[in-house]
Amino acid sequence: LKKQSDYNNDHNGMWNVALQYMKIKAWGSPGTTLWLVMNGIFRGLGDTKTPLLCSLIFNISNFILDPLLIVRLKMGASGAALSNVISKYLSVFPLLFLLQKRYCCFTLLWRKKNTKGRDGNEQDDSLINQHSFSKMMRRYMTASVYLVGQTAGKVFSTTYCARQAAILGPIPAAAYSLTHQIGFYISILCNSMTIAVQTLLSREIASSTKIPKKTSLQQIQRDDNMHSSRDILNVAKSSIMASAFITSCISIALFLGKDLVLTGMTNSQVIHEAAVNIFPIFILTQVLKGISFPVNGILLGTLDWEFYMLSTWLANMACVGCFHLVRGSNTQVSMRRIWTSWAVFMITQIICGVTRFHYRFSRQKKIEEEKDDA
Repeated sequence: LKKQSDYNNDHNGMWNVALQYMKIKAWGSPGTTLWLVMNGIFRGLGDTKTPLLCSLIFNISNFILDPLLIVRLKMGASGAALSNVISKYLSVFPLLFLLQKRYCCFTLLWRKKNTKGRDGNEQDDSLINQHSFSKMMRRYMTASVYLVGQTAGKVFSTTYCARQAAILGPIPAAAYSLTHQIGFYISILCNSMTIAVQTLLSREIASSTKIPKKTSLQQIQRDDNMHSSRDILNVAKSSIMASAFITSCISIALFLGKDLVLTGMTNSQVIHEAAVNIFPIFILTQVLKGISFPVNGILLGTLDWEFYMLSTWLANMACVGCFHLVRGSNTQVSMRRIWTSWAVFMITQIICGVTRFHYRFSRQKKIEEEKDDA
């Protein structure tokens, strides 16, 4: 903040307002973390409706508190931060309450409760719970390390491309920022598709592990597992096709109405023209994004955390390599080069994810079909 304030020669207005905003917003960090964790838990349990309803609480609360704190109480930016913090906790507490009510997730692990085991001797449930909790935490930390590595890879590519745009000058950087902002909105839509396919696959895989009573091992191998593998493949294929279709429709609409969209985002004719020049390759990247995101959701739904991180870093290397291989002399070509690198990033993720998933489940399906024929 101090460096930015010095850059703008503003030590009173921006500095004080930004500092107060960040001080208040920091109190909401635990709530934000809990919100993300609770969303992940409910999605893992196959429940996407409950987080949606709680997010409505957040939006309605923000809608009410923002004008009250900012305008009526004249708190300005601090009021906006306080409204966000209050709304975040108001939406988190119902999630915590429902999680405890349905699954008793917050039962104290150290509470002593002696029960009789199969041999008739008393056993301490707290020891069993602690052992199970320790095992679960190891799995959680392993998955967290892989996801942090994947996030670091995505941040690297985003920062790298933004830096290359800034090197080109203020006008190309502004044009890149405009198109990147539009792409961010499409990313939110694609992320919802990622969550959908992840939840559907988690449900399908969880149901395939349930063995019906009074069922022979041969019947399970022939019918149940084969049926689940086929369903998992169908869910993956249909999710990719649906996401690609929706994103393609939105991208075509954006391309046809690009002048209207860009006019609403900037008053500068120079920036407008620079953004129009890179719009075709930008639209192609968004279509590829509509395929890449559900492919990533498939990897997450099948709990393939390690390969998810690996595919992101492979895509990073392809992105940086493409940027240095495809060289241009003028600004327009250089701006296209940035979005071409993003397209290569998406293509690499698609190829890696589809190959991995097809290899794992198609091979399993083929083995089961051969067993059934034999």
